[in-house]
Amino acid sequence: MRLSFSKNQGLAVLFSFVCLFFVSKAHALFVSPPKDPMPIIKQFFPSATHIGEKQGEPLVWTIKENDNIIGYAFETNDFAKIPAYSGEPVNMVVGIDIEGKYIGARVIEHHEPIILAGIPESKLDNFTTQYKDLSVNDRLKVGGNQQGDMLHIDGLSGATVTVMVMNVAITKSATKVARALGIISASDDIIQPMSTIYPDVFKQANWVTLTGSGAIRKLYLNREHIDDAFMGT
Repeated sequence: MRLSFSKNQGLAVLFSFVCLFFVSKAHALFVSPPKDPMPIIKQFFPSATHIGEKQGEPLVWTIKENDNIIGYAFETNDFAKIPAYSGEPVNMVVGIDIEGKYIGARVIEHHEPIILAGIPESKLDNFTTQYKDLSVNDRLKVGGNQQGDMLHIDGLSGATVTVMVMNVAITKSATKVARALGIISASDDIIQPMSTIYPDVFKQANWVTLTGSGAIRKLYLNREHIDDAFMGT
């Protein structure tokens, strides 16, 4: 059977193939091939004489120097699989010592489109170097100014959402591991109290009242407003 196409149909087919090609190429840029965590763990713990299999509850690698446990390593995806900018989590390997101090953190897989934004992948590794020697007990915040007991770590321009998600994944995973291993205990002051309605304060209001008082407002944002809000982070 012989197929025939008009000129317009032929151009349409060609355009479809070109689009498919560029979409596939762009998608490929969003994927960082998974890295083997073992060489990274060895860098975290250069004095280690034995690194156990990843096992147990919590799911960790136990690091030993001779017969002494000197730390633990784990993947953030095993404890805090949080979607980042791409909709997929950024998986990292994290090392902590037996006192809950961060030894290191490193990205081993991500799907973030940072290359299209002109950001080299090494910038993510530079971001994670800030965790070394901090504690799992520390309250860490990306960007902004130092406030109270909250520690500030530098963000990454052009990848603000990515590094904020990375921070949550690292700290949440480390806290879960440290608590499960008995390195730290659950602190009452970080447990959020249940919400309470105060009958002597509560007043029922309808939509007109709420919008009129400003309790419910409409907010319009454009790209310029968002860029200005995140400037310097």
